[in-house]
Amino acid sequence: MVCVARNDEGETCNGNFFNCYSNKCLPGYSCACTDPVCDAPGTCKKTPVETACKEDADCSSTEWCKWKLSEDGRKCLDDMVCVARNDEGQTCNGNFFDCYSNKCLPGYSCVCTDAVCDAPGTCKKTPVETACKEDADCSSTEWCKWKLSDDGRKCLDDMVCVDRNDEGQTCNGNFFDCYSNKCLPGYSCVCTDAVCDAPGTCKKTPVETACKEDADCSSTEWCKWKLSDDGRKCLDDMVCVDRNDEGQTCNGNFFDCYSNKCLPGYSCACTDAVCDAPGTCKKTPVETPCKEDADCSSTEWCKWKLSDDGRKCLDDMVCVARNDEGQTCNGNFFDCYSNKCLPGYSCACTDAVCDA
Repeated sequence: MVCVARNDEGETCNGNFFNCYSNKCLPGYSCACTDPVCDAPGTCKKTPVETACKEDADCSSTEWCKWKLSEDGRKCLDDMVCVARNDEGQTCNGNFFDCYSNKCLPGYSCVCTDAVCDAPGTCKKTPVETACKEDADCSSTEWCKWKLSDDGRKCLDDMVCVDRNDEGQTCNGNFFDCYSNKCLPGYSCVCTDAVCDAPGTCKKTPVETACKEDADCSSTEWCKWKLSDDGRKCLDDMVCVDRNDEGQTCNGNFFDCYSNKCLPGYSCACTDAVCDAPGTCKKTPVETPCKEDADCSSTEWCKWKLSDDGRKCLDDMVCVARNDEGQTCNGNFFDCYSNKCLPGYSCACTDAVCDA
C-alpha cells in the first residue's frame, strides 16, 4: 500500500468501500453518496458544521436527528447530529431509521414501495388530510384509514381519508389497518389465499348474476355467498362465481363466501380424511361402479360417493385408489370420508378400538 492524495471538492469518492479503485476526500470534505447505503461512488463536498442532538426536536424544521456513520462507513455510531431532510423525489425510509436512512421535509411524506413500509420509498407532497370515522365520510375514490405514527411503528387512533388503489395495485381482503389498502369502486380484491387474509391484487369486478343454487349459474360457475365490504362476514346474497381450475384451491365439505368449487371434470383432492380443510382441484378419474372391494383392482377399494355439496354419503359406490405408506387410513369404519391401504400395508391406528 502507498500514500495517495485525497480528492478535492467535486471529485469522486467512495463512501463505504475502499480498494485500489477508490478515493477518499480531503479533510473538511465528506463523500456525498448517491445511494442510502453509501456503497456506490459519490462526490466530495464540504462537510457542514455538525449540530449534536438527541431527537428531531433538537434540530431545525428542515433537519432531523440522525446517527453518525463511522469513517469506514461500516457501522452506525452512538453520536447523533442534525442532518438535512430530503426533498420531493429523493429517497426516504418509512419505518426504520439509522445512519443510512433519510426523512422527508415538512409537507412531504414517504411513499413506500411495500405495504409495511420497511423498504426505502420516495418523498412526495403530503396531501391535505380529511378526518373521518368511516368510509362513508370520504369520497367514492377514498376510504377511511388509520394514520401511521411518524416512526412507522404503530397505527394511531386518528383516521383520515386516503386514495383507494387502482387495478393491479395491492389490496387487503379481510383485515384493514394503517398498512392496508382498499380498491376503487368497480374493482375487487383478488386474494392469494382462500380465507383472503393475505394481501391480494385489485382487479375489475365482474358483473354479478344473482342466484339461489348452483343450477342458476353456468356450468363453469357456482352459487356463492357474497363477502361483506370489510371482509368480515358472509352476506345473505348469493351470486354466480367462477369455479376453480386444475391446481387451484377448493373446499371439500364446507362452502361459504371464503370457499371455492372445481370446474366440471375436476374434483377436490382433500388434505384430510374428512375433507373439511381446503384442497386442490384435480382431474376427476373415470369412475368404475362397484358393490364390494372384489369388483375393483388390487390397488383400489369400493367406496361410497360423496354428494356434490360434500354433506352426505350417497348410495352409489365406485372404485377408488387405496392409500400408500404414510397416507391416512381408517381402521374399522368405512364410508365416503374413509381411506383403505394398499396391499402389504395395514392401518396403524391412533386408538385401541381403531375407530379413528
